[in-house]
Amino acid sequence: MTSELTPRPIDGEYRIVRPLVSKEAALAAWQEYQDLTRAILRASDFQTFREGGREGRFVKKSGWRRLATHYGIAIEMLDERLGHEHEARVCARIRFPDQMREDRDCGCPIVFARYVVKAVAPNGRAVTAIGLCSTGEKNRKFTRQDHDIATTAYTRAANRAISDMIGAGEISAEEVRATGEFEGISLEERAAIKEAWARAPQDRRTAATAWLRSAGFAGETVAALFSDVARRAGDRQIADLLSQLAGVAPDFDPDAILGDAEAAG
Repeated sequence: MTSELTPRPIDGEYRIVRPLVSKEAALAAWQEYQDLTRAILRASDFQTFREGGREGRFVKKSGWRRLATHYGIAIEMLDERLGHEHEARVCARIRFPDQMREDRDCGCPIVFARYVVKAVAPNGRAVTAIGLCSTGEKNRKFTRQDHDIATTAYTRAANRAISDMIGAGEISAEEVRATGEFEGISLEERAAIKEAWARAPQDRRTAATAWLRSAGFAGETVAALFSDVARRAGDRQIADLLSQLAGVAPDFDPDAILGDAEAAG
């Protein structure tokens, strides 16, 4: 008679999870990842934040996309949810409830975005990640609200998926401020603004400060105005400010501007 305490063979779904590779292979793969990041990522692919004596350096969107390309990782959007602040005067859903389909934009400002994306590796392995963004984020200013909230949420989701797929487990630069661990703009963004301001003629400086005030940043003096920018500006606002100081159209690659500023330094 077999006792309930007698060990039984463990098979199938009850078998203990084991590593797919040896410890030597795992260490080699991790070293390969670190070597790759050092080889292909530029200085402008990182953002460094400093607060209360602590400093953290994080990979930004351009860096995660570069890594995804070299690892052959494809990104697929699975779901998009946009939350609107419905205004009766302009809302198409309120004014024309019988004519609006669910997939049509109602015309009201976006206040929340949620994206679900899937990263797929060449070997078929898949990772799903979620990215969120809303107007309720502390110390964050959105000047192009409908665009900024949606793109920030998608970027966070894609960055997470790529990081999880590679196994890096790193939080992206676009998300670090949302965690509350660090506040304000990065050291690289501060340096880029300082360099662009030094190069800009007075008329561009005047136009840039006027644009900042029109975008909702406050400060009676230039120093106070830029202090508010350092507290609340996001990636899009920094890019627009640099374009104002450089005298170029606002639709440009901010990574290129940051790279130029770093190279000049």
